[in-house]
Amino acid sequence: MKKAERFLKEGRVEEAQFLLESHVRKNEMDSRAIFLLGEVYLTKGEYYKAIYTFRKIPQKDLYKDELINDLKYIFDKTKYSAQEIAYNSAELITIISPDYYEKEIYMFLGEKYVKKGKMIEAENVFKKIWEREKNYESLLNLLNLLEEENSYSEIIELKDSIPEEYLTDEVNAIIGGAFFEIGKIYYEREKADSALFYIEKFMQVKKPLIKLAEAYYIKAEIMLLKGDTLSAVQNFYNVIKLNPARETGLPQKARKRIKELKK
Repeated sequence: MKKAERFLKEGRVEEAQFLLESHVRKNEMDSRAIFLLGEVYLTKGEYYKAIYTFRKIPQKDLYKDELINDLKYIFDKTKYSAQEIAYNSAELITIISPDYYEKEIYMFLGEKYVKKGKMIEAENVFKKIWEREKNYESLLNLLNLLEEENSYSEIIELKDSIPEEYLTDEVNAIIGGAFFEIGKIYYEREKADSALFYIEKFMQVKKPLIKLAEAYYIKAEIMLLKGDTLSAVQNFYNVIKLNPARETGLPQKARKRIKELKK
């Protein structure tokens, strides 16, 4: 080890590498030797080998600052040219130091997790960005991910922490969609009061518009269950008004229900 460290100081990298590799094969728990071997690979530009070696260090906390600096260097060098290496370096940073935060690294990781189908990991990353940044970009990334996961309750929980200026049409469409989907689920489970609560929440937002006709139809059926025929008929008429020329689908069903109620 002393000889290897001396070789490194003298710039005799190949000789240091030979000694360190031999030593690590016999001493797999020697954190210092593994760290130095990783440094050798880094110096030679063998970034994947460096990351793989750093992962094997038993006592990573002893070299936490140096490792983060090394991995950040690898990330910066490879984020455009070798993204899988950059991904591995970014992920290892978060493992070594969960409290470490740099927006570029977290955004990169979040996007990679989505592409790899690691939705739980992506959600955790985007939540951390939102907690730290509280900007529109991080909010939209998180909302889009939650919507893709059908995590409607989490979208609604997040709603109260969204500043007024961020409630754009795009954001409201996601929030409104969450209210609608939860209302529809309760309706299908025949829980009329809960369904009505969320459907009316959706109707306050009225976005996305594509769901509005179905919301009126669901509300009409709920009002019938509650014995309010007049309100039900009015809501069936609202379904027809949204697309009066359409002869199939919801408008047709609404017309049929109105005829049945008038008998």
